[in-house]
Order: sequence, then C-alpha cells, then structure tokens
Amino acid sequence: MRKIGSDSKSRPATNDLTIRLLSNAAGSALDVALSALQTHSMRRIEQPLLWVLVLAAYVWSERVVGVHGGYYTADEYGAGDELPLAVTQLVSQRTRLAYEYRSAPLCALGSDQPDSVLRLSTLFFGERAWRTMHDARLFHPQRGVLLCKMQLTASQLRVLRKRVMQECRVHYIVDGFRVVQDADAGTAGAGSQRAHVGVDLGTRHHDDEVVLYNHVSFLVQLHEVGRDQASDMGRSFGKALYRRDQSPNQDASLLQSSSSSPSGKYRIAGLKARVESRAYTPDGPLSVDNAGVSSAQKYEPLVLPTGLNSNAQGQSFVPVAFTYDVSFENVALDWVSPLDPLVLTSEHLQRGQLLSIANSILLVLSLALMMGTILLRTLRRQFKAYAALGASSGSGGGTTFGIEAFDDSGLHGSSWRNLREDVFRPPRNPLWLSVLVAAGAQLVLVAFCTIVTAYAGVVSRQHRGDLVIALVVAWVLTSGLNGFVAAQLYFLFGRQQWQHASISAAFVFPLFVFALFWAINCTLWVARAISAAPFAVQLVLLFCWLFISVPLCLAGGWLAARRRVNTFTVYSNAPLREIPKQEWYVGTPLVLLAGLLPFGVVAAQLYTILQALWQGNAFHHMFGFLLVVFVLTLLVSAQVGVALVYVKISQQDHEWWWPGFCAAGSSGLYVFLYSAFYLVTSDSMIKVGFASSVLFLGYALLASVAFALLTGSVGLGASFAFLRWIYWHVRAS
Repeated sequence: MRKIGSDSKSRPATNDLTIRLLSNAAGSALDVALSALQTHSMRRIEQPLLWVLVLAAYVWSERVVGVHGGYYTADEYGAGDELPLAVTQLVSQRTRLAYEYRSAPLCALGSDQPDSVLRLSTLFFGERAWRTMHDARLFHPQRGVLLCKMQLTASQLRVLRKRVMQECRVHYIVDGFRVVQDADAGTAGAGSQRAHVGVDLGTRHHDDEVVLYNHVSFLVQLHEVGRDQASDMGRSFGKALYRRDQSPNQDASLLQSSSSSPSGKYRIAGLKARVESRAYTPDGPLSVDNAGVSSAQKYEPLVLPTGLNSNAQGQSFVPVAFTYDVSFENVALDWVSPLDPLVLTSEHLQRGQLLSIANSILLVLSLALMMGTILLRTLRRQFKAYAALGASSGSGGGTTFGIEAFDDSGLHGSSWRNLREDVFRPPRNPLWLSVLVAAGAQLVLVAFCTIVTAYAGVVSRQHRGDLVIALVVAWVLTSGLNGFVAAQLYFLFGRQQWQHASISAAFVFPLFVFALFWAINCTLWVARAISAAPFAVQLVLLFCWLFISVPLCLAGGWLAARRRVNTFTVYSNAPLREIPKQEWYVGTPLVLLAGLLPFGVVAAQLYTILQALWQGNAFHHMFGFLLVVFVLTLLVSAQVGVALVYVKISQQDHEWWWPGFCAAGSSGLYVFLYSAFYLVTSDSMIKVGFASSVLFLGYALLASVAFALLTGSVGLGASFAFLRWIYWHVRAS
C-alpha cells in the first residue's frame, strides 16, 4: 500500500542537485571555519561566516523536516494503479475548528490506524491521513458505487445534523493533493461562491431543514510524464507561470471519462469534486450492495429529519446510503501544483493586491518627497548657519558623538542644536527598550527569511504548517541576533551587565508567545478540536527554546561584549535640560497618528490573509505581493520614525527614544483593532463560538505584538541613525 505524502519514486534530477549543492555548501562553510581557526583569522571573517552557516542551516533544515517545495513532486502511476484516497479531518466553516473524521456518523475508514503522518509540519495541527474505503484506480472510472449503508439512530442523527449545521467540510487528500470543490460544483443552496478545499458535508436550506450531501463525484486530473520536460525544471525552481493547453479534454464535463491512452506514467495534476444530495428509493443502493446508479436519474434531496419514526418492526432509525463517482481527465500543464484550482479563482484578489501595492508605493514616494523637500532642505539651511557660527565659536563643556560644542545662542533659542548634550542620554527603562528592539530586529529577519523561502518555493504554500515550521526554524537560528542587539543597545545606554540584557531578551518575548500558545491550545483541547498541538510537539518547541534558542541568545550577547560599541560622550555632567511645554498633539496623539501609515500599507494584505485563513482555504499563496508589502512597510516605518523624532527635537524634547519606537510600533494596535473589527463584522465570523473567538483573537494578538515590535525596531533604528547623522554633520560643517 502506498503511503500518503511519501517520497516520490522518481524525483527530478534538479531536486537531487539542489540537495547536493546544499550539502556541499554546508561542508564548504565548515571547512572555511576550521581553516580560519587554524590560521587565527577568525575575527576578520566571523561575521560573514556566521551568516553563511545560519543560512545553510536554515535551508538545510527546511529540506530535512519535509518542507520540500511549494510545487509538489508527486508519485507516478500507471493504468490500474490504486490511488490512495484518504481523509484527514472535518473542518467547520462556522466555528473554524477542525474535528476528527470519526466524530460524525459517516462511513467507516479503511483502517483503525492512520495511514501516515502527512508531513512533520502537520503535527502542529494534529492532522493525520486515514485511508477510506473508496476504490479508485487509474483510468477505471466508477459510476454510482455504494460506499456504505447506515442506519442512523437518534443520537447519530443529532450529531450528523450538528456537523451539517456547523458547515463542516470533509478534507480528502491523494498523494499530497487536496480535493477541491469547484465554485459551481455544488447543488443549489450550497452557499459557495468560490472554489475551496474540502467537500461540503451538507447544507441548511431553512431553519430546521438540513440536507445531507451523500454523493460525491471525484474528477482526477492527470498529467502525462514526459509530455513537457521543462515542467520539472519550472516546478523545481518555483516558477509562477501557468499555461493550460486549450484541448477539448480541458472543457470536458465532470463525469466524462478521459479518452486518452492509458499507456505511460502519469502524475496527479489536481482533484476536483462535486457534491449532490440523493434520497435513494428502497430498490436502489439501500437494498443491493454496489448497485449501479444512472447519472441521468434525478433524485430528491436527502433531508435529515429532526426526529425518528418507528417502522413496522418497532425500530427507530434513518436509512442513509453514501455513493461516489470517479472519473479521469488528461490535462497538459507547464507544471503541476496542488494550488491551481484555487489560484486561478483568485485573479480578482491579485488585482486588488496590485492596486494596494500601487497605493503603498505612492505613500512611500510621498513621504520621501516630503522628507526630501522639507526636512532635508531645512537641515541643509541650518547646517550652513551652524557652519557660519562655528567658525567663530570655541569649545564647550562636552561632546556629543564627537561633536564639539560651540555657542549657538546667536542663532535662535529653540534650535535642535541646543540638545547636543542631552539628546543621547539613555532613556527611561533602558533594559526594556533594549529587549523590545532586539526582539523586533529578530522578527524582521525571521519574517524576511520566511517570506523569501515561501516565495521561492522552498516551503509548501498549500500547508500552513510548513510556514509554521519555517517560522520556528528561522526564530531558533536567529536567536543570536536577538541577544547581540539587546547587549549592544544596553552597552550604548551606559550599562555594563550584558548578561541582564541577553537573558531578558531570551525569555521575555518567547515567554509571552508560549503563554499565549498554551492558552489557545488549552481552549482547543476543551473544545475537542484536533487542531490543538499534541503534547509531544509542545515538548519539542520547549526544547528548541530552552536548549537551542536561549544558548544562541546568550552567545550573541557574549559576542556583543567582545565587540563593545563606543559609548562616546553622549551627555555631559551638566544638569538635564528642562523640556519646554509641548503642544497637546506632539505627545501621544502624534504617536498614535504616525502608526496609521505602516498600517495603511499592510491593510489590504491583512484582509487577504484573514480571508485565506478564515474562509476555508487555509493558505495564502501571493507571497510575491507579501514580500513587496513587507519591504514597503519597513521603508514607511523608517520614514515615520525619522519624521516624528525630528518633530520632537525641533520642540526641544530630548526624550525621543520611546516615542521613536512607538511611532511606527503603534501600527500593531491598529492591526489588532482591525482584526477584532473583522471578527465582529464579517459574515463568516459573526456566529463563531467561544473557542473560535479565543483562537482568532489569540493569534491576532500575537501577530499584532510581533508587528508592533518589528515596525518599532525599524523606526527606532532609522531615528537613531538620523540623529547621529545630523549631529555629525554639524561638526563636519
């Protein structure tokens, strides 16, 4: 019996070549490290070598854990080979929770044990593959085959009605391909406007009328191996180019058999399904096993009653028969991807994303133009004035980043130049600021690595668990950056205990993530949802945190102690300058208003991601757009931080550290508020239960905090670089 999701029998040569190249790269990196240690030249190359090792380990780990490409390399099948159809879970579109298939009174499975673990990443969501009793063989079409007969008792009827009213979908899978129900493949009243993963279990016509879909027609789309040799190369490198040959077979009806020759080997190119409700007559499949059913025959819908009536023998039950069809279609594709049926139905989303990116680019250009024409012009004029004054001024009592003090009282009393002795004083709560900025710096690198690997096809786009694996691996391997940045900032603030900063950075944000993850998982356990992460997975995550991430974070702090930054004379012994009375809008209102700009860049992408995660498709495939938006968000965050800090110092306010961080970081607040607004107003989220609301708001809170740290660290870093530049420029002038 062929295992679901197992390695293919004949992988393309490009995959083997990629693995060999990665192995050689890792080995070469280690050789360079050893030779550098032997020649005592480690100090000159340790930073580039560190990045090479991290990158090689990250890419190699993605291959080892089973995240082996966004475009699936499937098994090859010949005529008559069995197609391993399996079922994974029941997913409710109303509660957004995943339940075990056996939680509903449906046909028995082919085995009491799961056939296989689909991928390592699916362990995060408790997903397993269970073989079904369907008899599907290549180029052996089936019509009206009886899957099983059932006599539903009163309790079973209540459970089945409950699952239908929860809008559950049965998730089938064959060789890594998930069955997709077409937008027009359901019966009237299905309520589906777009293609989606999973097969509808039933629908609700009226308040109490529940219709069961007891007949499923499967269409297996096949791609002949060797028809297009370029397909393997395009698939291996993740080319997002799609072309469908316009052949008569492409427009064949769902139940039409393929007329192509069954010779040769084939790969699965897609699986589609159509559901139908059939109230069979007593002389139909209810009385004869494997009775053929004419596809042209019309049936009344099977309505599940609210109660049971006793028959002549005094028995109370509802007879139900489940049947299925299997047909085949030969298609010609440049490459085979499990996401084709869904990606092709998302063209309107792509147009919306392009429009959003265009608006974001205009926003970035507008901010850059404003800063270039107003801010830089003003600074240039002030630099010239300071240069004229500096020619006749002497040295003062202190320096600021090497800026010699001179008397600029003849210029004007409200100049930002007067803050030279105070602007680089350490902020309030320097340890907390160091920890938060370090966590944000790590998240920038984690987000970039994850998006790039997803866009390049290193991780599978159809499995959200693969993205979780990529996030965890990237977070663990970049923990050294977290400790390094925290210790460097702590040194910059005049503190010497780098251990305090590194240990705090290793525990503060990860502890928040684990606490939130544990709360969400406990809620899912109480709701008896299989999407809760197993206890073994939690132990693995805990091990990665305590025994890999924490040591790397401490190592980063130790490296920062060796490369201690020059603290300079950032403030003198003069008393702290009193901050003049500020306008009411310069404080918190201005900080909150600044956060709207980064949020405006990601608003459209946020809506798309929420739609993908909570509208049944459970994946986001437009990672090219996401990468562009990510870069634009970083640019806008930097510009917002610089603009707000300049406003602060222009008002003689030298306490700019925390406002510089919170200016762009306040965008995380808007992300959470928008997510809560989506939960309250979206038609698909209005009637979700308590567990689903906790799940949604918990992950929204986690994403919002991460986004706030990410944008805040970029804004503060740009602000710090800007202040160093302008005060250095005054000295140079």
